[in-house]
Amino acid sequence: MRGINRREFLGAAVIGGAAWYFSRNWPLASAGLASPGGFFDGYGPIDRSLGEKAPGTFFGDSFSRSHAILWDVPSFLKKHPAPTVWESQDLVVIGGGLSGLFSAYTFRDRKPVVLEQAARFGGNAKGQSWRGIDYGLGSAYFPTPTPGTPFYRAYKELGLDKIVQTAPAEEPVGLAGKLTQGFWEGAAEPQHRAVYLKLAAHLREVFESKRAPFPQIPPTNASELARVKDLDKKNFAQALEDAIGKLPPLLSHAIDSYCWSAFAASPREISAAAGYCFLAAESAPLCVAPGGNAGVAEHILKQTLNAGVPSSHLRAACTVVKVSAEGDQVRILYEASDKTLRGIVAKAVIMACPQFVAAKILSGIEPERLAAIQKIDYRSYLTAAVLIDKPLQRRFYDLFLVADADASAPSRETLSHATDVIVGSLGQARGRNTVLTMYRAMPSSGARAQLMRDGSYATAHADFEKQIETELLPLLGFGMQNVKDLRIARWGHALPVPTQGAFAKDLPAVLSKPFANKVFFVEQDNWLTPSIETGVGALELQKAAITAALEPAKLATRPK
Repeated sequence: MRGINRREFLGAAVIGGAAWYFSRNWPLASAGLASPGGFFDGYGPIDRSLGEKAPGTFFGDSFSRSHAILWDVPSFLKKHPAPTVWESQDLVVIGGGLSGLFSAYTFRDRKPVVLEQAARFGGNAKGQSWRGIDYGLGSAYFPTPTPGTPFYRAYKELGLDKIVQTAPAEEPVGLAGKLTQGFWEGAAEPQHRAVYLKLAAHLREVFESKRAPFPQIPPTNASELARVKDLDKKNFAQALEDAIGKLPPLLSHAIDSYCWSAFAASPREISAAAGYCFLAAESAPLCVAPGGNAGVAEHILKQTLNAGVPSSHLRAACTVVKVSAEGDQVRILYEASDKTLRGIVAKAVIMACPQFVAAKILSGIEPERLAAIQKIDYRSYLTAAVLIDKPLQRRFYDLFLVADADASAPSRETLSHATDVIVGSLGQARGRNTVLTMYRAMPSSGARAQLMRDGSYATAHADFEKQIETELLPLLGFGMQNVKDLRIARWGHALPVPTQGAFAKDLPAVLSKPFANKVFFVEQDNWLTPSIETGVGALELQKAAITAALEPAKLATRPK
């Protein structure tokens, strides 16, 4: 998931060509995708079993079992006998989200075992189906990959370009109860249009690396790394003010809202490097798969199985309890889906789980790594899938709801509602039904505790329902009678905040450093930036070292 619809402002300005911007080409695929069946029915990222009406409960993260184990691992191990027989494997991947799935596919020749604590694979890229429409519950899309980047190579090799379509260019803004076109060109503040254009020129300069390399995260070379560290000396708000001057009220409000939506944090909290990396990259056309990024996860799983990785090696509902490097091996203890404690001896382990989980399960973790992990500020968010029995009459994919029409700076209170809405039924509706997915960031470190309290579902449901009825549906010509279901997902630790100063202090270097040359960390957490590209880039940086760890040790020979 990324933030608001900037591309009608940035598309022609940053990319330099407006052909895609004015395109009305919105190819419609068949209505939904049939389930692949078998393995995917039980463990795939997209749950197609819910029917017309789903249970009234949170989807998304299910952390009660993992919390019970990981918050007191010694007590758990005392109550469960250690396995007497240990399985032997080359490689174990801990975490079945997108980073873990990309890792499993990359090392498919090693037939890796993937251990995922949730009941289904996909991590934050999970989805559901309704009336033949696959839609995402979490991360939904990604910008068109840039040729030459690690993500572009993975994108082409996996054939992801064959399953995605480009989102429509029209991207309205909901402002004062109306759909506003041209917002990002200054339509709502015509007296400040020159400032909007100045910002566009500035972002074009950053995107095209006219004065310095683009701040790619993670960096792919030394000059990009130096650029990230230089920008990290300022927060994003400071950097924009230094470059543009004081922003007019609505534009300032929109930039603030973008940061809340993308990072669940203020532009005064996040690094200028991360802000520029996201905002400029968002100018590219969006790639959308049926089911959102859950469709991407499903495709990677298919390709991994087709490459010969046994389905028995892809294990959901398995909570890793302990990882310990011993000699030339790594030992992994995990609770299997049948609640028995099992063990694997491996040559190497890829930690594709959040860093705070690694801190709980890695035996002998170094003090400096533990200190770095404790500095990561995780934020939460909610999504609500609104299932509507009428077709959407406008062609758009991303709708931004301005929280407060008086243009006052967003606060944690004014942004307690959803700001971002995407069309989850893109290319699948066949003119009959619509799925809209609303994203609501929880902009504080302690907000996830609220999501675990008794009654939190009822509160979230009421908040979403009110906003849907009073703000969203009137914009689009729907009524509450057209809403057939509302499905809410919670994501408790989904967004690591790229706080200003973290890159300059080399926090990613500490988080990414291999442990005992056998345990490797491949996650968006490494670079504190929540995106598919970050996970794939982190894998690319570790790939050579992982390969070396999997090779048999070469025996030294002495001359005769």
